[in-house]
Amino acid sequence: MSSWFFLTVALVSALFGLSQSLCSPCPFQWMENGNYCYRYFPQNLSYDKAEMFCKQFSHTGHVAELATVSTLGELTFIVEYMDKIITSLPSTDIPRRVWLKNTTTEEVIDIIPILDRTLGPTKSHVSSCDSVPISGDGFQLGGNTSLIKIVPAPDVLDHASTVYAKTGSFLNIGDFKDTCISDPGLCESMTWSLWLKIDTSSGFTGIRYYITSGGQSSKSRGIAFYISSNMFKYLIHTSTRSYRKAYDKSKIPLNKWFHLALTIDIGNVTVDGALQLFVDGVLIASTSSSSSDISVSDSLTKLYLGTSNAAIRAIDYTKYGGSASYSHLTVFDSLLTQQQIHNLYSCGTRDWELQVRHLIMKSNLEYECTVSDPSGPIITWSLYHKQTDSWENLDTSGDGYTIQSANVSTCVVRSTLVMSSSQVNPTAVACTAQAGSNSATALIYNGDGMFSLSDQLHGPTGISLLAEGSLVNYTLNGCQQDGASMMDNSTSPFICEIPDKIH
Repeated sequence: MSSWFFLTVALVSALFGLSQSLCSPCPFQWMENGNYCYRYFPQNLSYDKAEMFCKQFSHTGHVAELATVSTLGELTFIVEYMDKIITSLPSTDIPRRVWLKNTTTEEVIDIIPILDRTLGPTKSHVSSCDSVPISGDGFQLGGNTSLIKIVPAPDVLDHASTVYAKTGSFLNIGDFKDTCISDPGLCESMTWSLWLKIDTSSGFTGIRYYITSGGQSSKSRGIAFYISSNMFKYLIHTSTRSYRKAYDKSKIPLNKWFHLALTIDIGNVTVDGALQLFVDGVLIASTSSSSSDISVSDSLTKLYLGTSNAAIRAIDYTKYGGSASYSHLTVFDSLLTQQQIHNLYSCGTRDWELQVRHLIMKSNLEYECTVSDPSGPIITWSLYHKQTDSWENLDTSGDGYTIQSANVSTCVVRSTLVMSSSQVNPTAVACTAQAGSNSATALIYNGDGMFSLSDQLHGPTGISLLAEGSLVNYTLNGCQQDGASMMDNSTSPFICEIPDKIH
């Protein structure tokens, strides 16, 4: 499966002026590396048009494509090549982005949600939750907004911060009229996924709502998850049926993060377990019972976290709201398997394949790498020394460095490499993830010229390279922008590649 990404770099038409050996097997103006020839094109095109543009070139029986970065060798070549370009160019000639292509060796079936909210700040990738403004990533604040604050998200998730709403405040996720968010009967099956941390220090008596899209009312379609009379309850109302399940509150973790998932099989009402509830990836409640021959409207269509959405009367938020932290709400219009739900809990993502999720340079001597894979990955480190043009594979500890690894979950591993001042500063630091026969590598490269290293998640967004499915960061000083927001509907220069011989 192919996807696209940005390479933000200083490359201009001066590329064509670089020296090229007369013995090079590459066509004129194409640069050789390994078995491939590369050429930069300064035209600003969309990703799709850039792909088509490359295909007009052919050589040695092959058609050119957008350049890929799938090995450390290719990655090193691209970055060093850019360094040489940048040092000779004025800053006014530096384009912001260049298209490359990501290639993945295995076809991965992506499960696309119909609703996906991290519930963190707008800039969700932050290193600390201190002084982060509470801004909506697909939600609005409601009630007494002074009671809402930013808190650390579960460690297993990609984003560092999320939202806590104390009793008297709530989150408005939006109006979902005529969708199966507010009317589950419009989908034959659904899966809801949410991280919760229920706070019992205040307001944990009576009825306390945590998720509602109308299901708490017998007169409206939707779902509801709440506590009442020391029992947790889940209700689902469609236009013709009502599903409900109650279970002792001891089955729900309190005052700590847990993953809550609900599957609803509305298409087959005779199936045993039409309503199934999972906590931390484990099935804890199942029911096939439901009431039929009911007539329910869809009058309450907003999705709220932390209060009832019964708009018929004024809501006393201090009476019906539940104090809790919320993170990563996801809804699918299909049934996820129990293994997939466990992966959502254990991996913190719906991407099941092996991936290097973070590679962060915390200081010149400390690097942190986070990797996920359902089978439980292994992390290894290596250093590239430009002086000797060689890679040094590191053991668990050695002269001038230490490595400490920890399991964030059964799926996520985090490893930290700390080098002492006696260790020669390497040109590149690579983190490699291994799971069975699969591997993925991310690399931070200490380039020359105008470029400097920065934290991939928390610093200025710069060059995003891809090595075997893993993002790598290489940053231009002073370029502060959100790289993710630039990916859609953008035009950029691009680099094509073509094999220099038949192989």
